[in-house]
Amino acid sequence: WSPKAFELLNTFLEEFPIAWKEFENLFERNRIFIDRTVNVGPITAENAMQYGLTGPNLRAAGIDYDVRKAAPYSSYDDFEFDIPVGKSGDTYDRFCVRNAEVWESLSIIKQALAKLPEGPIHADVNSLGWLATSLVICFGIEQFHPDRAAQAGQLQSFLPDVAGWRAGGVGPPLSVENVTGAVRVAAIAGIFRPER
Repeated sequence: WSPKAFELLNTFLEEFPIAWKEFENLFERNRIFIDRTVNVGPITAENAMQYGLTGPNLRAAGIDYDVRKAAPYSSYDDFEFDIPVGKSGDTYDRFCVRNAEVWESLSIIKQALAKLPEGPIHADVNSLGWLATSLVICFGIEQFHPDRAAQAGQLQSFLPDVAGWRAGGVGPPLSVENVTGAVRVAAIAGIFRPER
């Protein structure tokens, strides 16, 4: 990150809310949009649970559940944010929940920027290479890069039970929130490409 990056981020934080509010106003009270979305495709809370919905679709159905609050990961527990929840689960509610989440995301970005410590914040290493190397070490394959043991120790403090994994072992699954809902991921020792 450079001073220019912070300048661009601050410009975005000043200008985007104005543009988003204009977008929001175009839809929230637009009779055509309302007619085409209110009571269209409603999903009850019970059906949302039966279908296994997560994220905005689940919350639009009236269920107040967000992985970032229920099981905070990363630094989400350091931020104040609300979880938008709908009532009827129709298309309009899904729009409103997603729209409200944009405002909450802006709030989280502002809080993160305010809490950012002074000084350099960019590690002077190839982050992907560091992660892959550190994962190799964490999984007990130290012989490949013994000089990176200290970095692996740092990674272990962030990943629960990672020190006990061995090549081919599967780590504990972790749920994270993305734009479509909760996603569960697990690391597999010794595998450095995505797998389903």
